[in-house]
Amino acid sequence: MNHPRLSLIFLILLALLFNGCGYHLVGTGSSLPSHLKTLSIPVFSNSSSEPGIHRELTSNIINSFITDGRVKVVHKGNSDMVLKGNLYYYALKPVSFSSGDFVSDYIVELGVEVEVID
Repeated sequence: MNHPRLSLIFLILLALLFNGCGYHLVGTGSSLPSHLKTLSIPVFSNSSSEPGIHRELTSNIINSFITDGRVKVVHKGNSDMVLKGNLYYYALKPVSFSSGDFVSDYIVELGVEVEVID
């Protein structure tokens, strides 16, 4: 694996780890070679216990790349790179409660394997 792919994977992992209620790509520059300008992101696979959550994760990752704008998201077959992923763990855990023991805040934990192919 070369350094540009490691940089992109690092950006994605940072986006997923430090997200709060959403996530965003961090940094202002790009360490990718100039010939890598487009990215396709097929729907992530899901081996977690939560059906359908992989589609929402994939959609949010695509939207993050679109909003960021450093790499253009295109359809598969027309891209310089492909970002593949597998959601293998999902947990929704209560972290605070209101009066009456109603959950007022949750934390979401995700385990995701990510691979960038150029």
